[in-house]
Amino acid sequence: MSIFAKQNEANKPKTLEVIDDDPSGKPSRPPLPGETPAPARDRRQKSVVQSDLVITGNLTTAGILEFCGQITGDLSADTLFITEGGHINGKVSTKHITVSGTLSGNLAAEDATFKSKSATKADIQCERVSVEAGAIIDGHMTCKPKRSTQD
Repeated sequence: MSIFAKQNEANKPKTLEVIDDDPSGKPSRPPLPGETPAPARDRRQKSVVQSDLVITGNLTTAGILEFCGQITGDLSADTLFITEGGHINGKVSTKHITVSGTLSGNLAAEDATFKSKSATKADIQCERVSVEAGAIIDGHMTCKPKRSTQD
């Protein structure tokens, strides 16, 4: 008996072929996980403010902002990443924020994460917070989860 024996037809794995005969163009089966379109939130555009950019004034985006520069003014974004070189001095409004740089002023967020090298001097209002060892936070923090209307 050889270890390289041929597989007979009965032992071969069977593959299924999907044929879509529906003339309307609608799929005849539910979509597989890889075929499902991403939710709208995951299609947000990402903007990057580079480290050589200095802004005096307000900045607003409905998408994701990676902030490496400096701003004196208010900033609003759906998701905000302040990198190690980023400096914000003003009022920040966002759903999700990760601070690795410097933030001074006021912060209103649903989720706030303060990384180990961050320095924050602000009044903070959030629903959920995460603080890594080494993060500096100086200011008043109010962290209250939203109450559901069914309570």
